[in-house]
Amino acid sequence: MLILTLLTVFQGPVVGPAFPAGSSGHFQRACLAVEDDLEAGRFSAAEAKLARYPTPALTIEWDDRKVPVSRKNEFAKARDKAIAAWKDAIDGLNVQIVKGGRAKITFADALPENADSIGPAGAVFIQSADQGDPWIEAVISLHRGTQRTTSESADVYNEVGYMIGAYFGLERGPHTGSFMGRHDEVSRWTLAPLEIDIHVIRDNLKILNTLRTAAKKHLRMIPGRPHLVINPSELKLDPVVQGQPVRVSMSVSNQGTGILNYRIVPDCGCFNLQYESSIKPGDSKLVVVQINTLDFPGDLHKVLTVQSNDLESSRRAIPVSLLVEPKYRFLRTSSGPVYLVPKQGGQFDLLLDIEQRRPFSVKAAQIDGLHATLTYEPWSGLAPDYEMGTPAKARTGYKFHIALTEEISTGRLPLTLVVDTDDPIFSHIRQSFYIQRGIVALPSSVYFGEVGKEPARATAYLSRPDQPFNILRAVSDTKFFKAAIEPMPGKGEYKLIISYLGNGDFGDLEGTIKVMTDDPEQPEIAVPVRAVVH
Repeated sequence: MLILTLLTVFQGPVVGPAFPAGSSGHFQRACLAVEDDLEAGRFSAAEAKLARYPTPALTIEWDDRKVPVSRKNEFAKARDKAIAAWKDAIDGLNVQIVKGGRAKITFADALPENADSIGPAGAVFIQSADQGDPWIEAVISLHRGTQRTTSESADVYNEVGYMIGAYFGLERGPHTGSFMGRHDEVSRWTLAPLEIDIHVIRDNLKILNTLRTAAKKHLRMIPGRPHLVINPSELKLDPVVQGQPVRVSMSVSNQGTGILNYRIVPDCGCFNLQYESSIKPGDSKLVVVQINTLDFPGDLHKVLTVQSNDLESSRRAIPVSLLVEPKYRFLRTSSGPVYLVPKQGGQFDLLLDIEQRRPFSVKAAQIDGLHATLTYEPWSGLAPDYEMGTPAKARTGYKFHIALTEEISTGRLPLTLVVDTDDPIFSHIRQSFYIQRGIVALPSSVYFGEVGKEPARATAYLSRPDQPFNILRAVSDTKFFKAAIEPMPGKGEYKLIISYLGNGDFGDLEGTIKVMTDDPEQPEIAVPVRAVVH
């Protein structure tokens, strides 16, 4: 800070600090408004603005009046777990739930579509730097998706986690397992802060401290305004054969007045990127993009998300399209994601479609995972590619016939076909898939973990893809649990909602949910449930 003071005294105003790549447009806009005040000598106005800006002392208003009474405690626990995840990541973070907090969370029965969502939004977020408004307000839907599936604690956890990141100035990113990669679909897993997001928050807080010091000491500051220009803005690449290397480049220029910081986040592990992440005003750099076509065949439509400190382009998408002609494809002979087999004598086929302009021969093959006999033979015929969504066409390759030699219990099991070929690049190829007998519960049993006297909730899924069935009812054999059923999109899947009603006896609490179906071979499915009451 001494350096900042000396520069101000001897050289006049200095250029404001450069925002890190990954800081949001809202955060940058708010800070630049302060820098405009500092440049004009409106120091009191700058201090008044900064008094409303984020600090590690975060207050949250929690309005759960629209949440069903039986779920209030569950959602509050999900909120607290998201807060704890950020507390572990950000030094000195102190969060309090108060009336009139800097952040606000409310709930709605349902929400309209977001601009980038398919179907109803899972949550909406409103950000404001105006006096009297929360810095950010989150409205979380109690139902998600086109099926209006009931929101679960994982959904609330993820949305609260995203809101806290956005409060500290993080830009929304692609789906990479981070809180900031939120989506509007049903949450099948919980997200977390990424290390790179934590660094951006630390830099954002340092910038706010610099601005507060400048306002207090009446130091003038000129806003730095980098301007990001990318050429080309879209990558449409010529078709290649699987395994053929792809290397292209983009030009990134800074046509603004401040240091440009940017990062590129791919939505696919097929990318390898090489670039310098900081560019001076007036300079240009190359971004080298390499695409792994060996492990990623097919008609690729991917996105490179560019995050930068260009106020008008804090998040930009670079579409990438490339047809990688597969040298081979394993094809299922059923449309579902698993092979359904009977209890005994399960037999099924797997097809290997080989590109005939570059053919290879199979030398040997084996099946890993279960006791089964495997035979194979050259094959040609008409077949669709269910996974790629392409219709039936003439194909040539091999047919692998798999016959199970052991009795299969009800459930879903993984298998792997391992094939040795005479191709120098694809000498060993593998294809993993699942077989399933009957209707399965995923997971097969439900463990709540430690619970208290308050209600709690957990979920499982009942599935038999592409062989629809009906659930007649679901009942619990103990008064401490109850069950409900919701249909899921597609054919043959239901969500089983299990509620712990609270006030259980101390110690281990066990029960069974009995699900009645219209399938004569599985009229009843038992799902064990366990919790530890403390």
